[in-house]
Amino acid sequence: MRKLLFLAAVACVASPALAQEKEDFSAAVALIKGGAVYDEKIGIDGSLVSEAYQLTHLTCSTGSRKVRVLMPVPKDAADEAETTLRQVKGQWQIGIQAYGKVYRKDVTFKPVRDPISQYSEQAEITVEFGDPLWRALTDAKGDAFLAEAGGFGAYVSVGGTPEFKRFLAACKLSS
Repeated sequence: MRKLLFLAAVACVASPALAQEKEDFSAAVALIKGGAVYDEKIGIDGSLVSEAYQLTHLTCSTGSRKVRVLMPVPKDAADEAETTLRQVKGQWQIGIQAYGKVYRKDVTFKPVRDPISQYSEQAEITVEFGDPLWRALTDAKGDAFLAEAGGFGAYVSVGGTPEFKRFLAACKLSS
């Protein structure tokens, strides 16, 4: 009997830790008029998503192969060494490394209106479903898409969740 009580006590103490480990990542999909949005949030430095997170946000229009990608890259990354984030003739641009090749992409900055998001404004680019940038962004290893901004850059990766599969289906995107 004592052994059963001990095991029950251990199980109750261990359960919150398992729940916390799961809460350092969240994924969600929502249908919007004419398309869908997909969010991945990753807790910062071991914190829970409910405390502080980095956001990657995808938006699609049904029937279009273009997907807007809001990446965890702030505008002030342009001030750091080794960055490719810069203004060229009034247009922000960034270098995205995908499988060793660098692609120059136009960038717009969008506000993130959640006070626990790491950045209040993030870079957004457009990629096309199936192109090299899309394949790198959705690569299962997670290290194929590098936004060359600030210091070491930012690896960006999405996918592998049931919510991401629902996003693809809602956008009518398939391999």
